[in-house]
Amino acid sequence: MSGDGALSDMARLYLRGSGHNASKVHGVKEEGVDGMVPSIDMDVLRAPVSPTSAGDGYRIHVLGIPEEGAKSRVETQIKVCLRLVTPAGDKVTDFDYLAIDNHLMALFRSAPPPPPDNLVPERTLYLDSSVICASNPHRRVSACFGCIQRERKRMQRRKDLSAAELKALHDDIEMEQRRIIIFNCNANTVDFSSGYVCLGLRITCYSRHHDEKVGFCIRFVLKDYLGNVVAQTVTPPIQITDDHKSSRAAASAATASAAATSALVGKAYGAPSLGHATAAVG
Repeated sequence: MSGDGALSDMARLYLRGSGHNASKVHGVKEEGVDGMVPSIDMDVLRAPVSPTSAGDGYRIHVLGIPEEGAKSRVETQIKVCLRLVTPAGDKVTDFDYLAIDNHLMALFRSAPPPPPDNLVPERTLYLDSSVICASNPHRRVSACFGCIQRERKRMQRRKDLSAAELKALHDDIEMEQRRIIIFNCNANTVDFSSGYVCLGLRITCYSRHHDEKVGFCIRFVLKDYLGNVVAQTVTPPIQITDDHKSSRAAASAATASAAATSALVGKAYGAPSLGHATAAVG
């Protein structure tokens, strides 16, 4: 692995979990009022980034979430596959690893495990994830206080976290708000040499808590080790609901959709099965 001198502040943030918002590290303030992302629409977010030395017009394909009618619950894991492709649709295999912010890991630790010995910053991508409202893509949402309280109780049931680690997390309300999206991976650095990765995640706040009628979309942005955007996309809307009865009707169709997605990924890329697509399962 290259020395720390080769890493940007953002790369250190992701690999060590030693800070907060990457935009703060770089001294960049988002435009607009608090809680808003810069003025940009869904079509722009799903379009390829303008060709640069970082991205060459790459796109992110998201598999595992239906285009319409996706529903889930705060307790339910959503399984998605992210695939980085060229404008021609060929998978990109120029990167060995994908790094996820340690603070957004379900298995959060104040001192995350060290990155792989063979990690090279220039061949590593960094995943920036946020949740936005489908009815107003300019509106980025954070976990509400009630849902933060529920997640605190969930964390307190873990046997592998010390009291000091729990206190460090709970004392940082900004970080707890950012944990509206949580990734369930064994490590925050995962293999990306094949150009795709399958991730389990949860959205930890209900749509109705933000008066969102359509659902939440997840915005995925891939950046290189210098912080340059390589590719970005937004998912179709996912309604996060506690209405178990109404969500059962979508469960069967969602499971079938996920099975088809899993088969497609496995056939085309030799990927491990995605299993049941809880992305739309109530």
